[in-house]
Amino acid sequence: MITFEVRGVPVPQGSLTARSTGDGRAFVVRNNRSNLVAWRHAISDEARKAMALRPAYLGPVACSLMFLLPKPVSRPKKDKWPDRKPDLDKLARAALDGLSGVAFVDDAQVVKLHVQKRYANVTDDGPGLLITIWAAEEEAK
Repeated sequence: MITFEVRGVPVPQGSLTARSTGDGRAFVVRNNRSNLVAWRHAISDEARKAMALRPAYLGPVACSLMFLLPKPVSRPKKDKWPDRKPDLDKLARAALDGLSGVAFVDDAQVVKLHVQKRYANVTDDGPGLLITIWAAEEEAK
């Protein structure tokens, strides 16, 4: 089992949008590409450090992802759960893509995924992502 954290504001996987050129041709635009690439590199870098003494997982893996998001000033102090964008599934997709090829060979190996998002609070080190990865077989022991 490995556990590590990635500091920074989490970035969701961008959506693909098809656009027309007006002459019958179409092209695809990726939203938030530059921020997403930097976020996935940050995840890969921290995973590489955490995995320095062990090879990437080869079999089925389980992951826990806790996204800590910055709380907007407009939100009441009592709010703990961000029930607005970014979407949790898009955050998870970006994180798993950043882990692929480093912590495990491919994100298709993930057979169990526990994902949460909450606002970062004063006891946290700011926004970021807390990641735990383990071999799925470890749960059966």
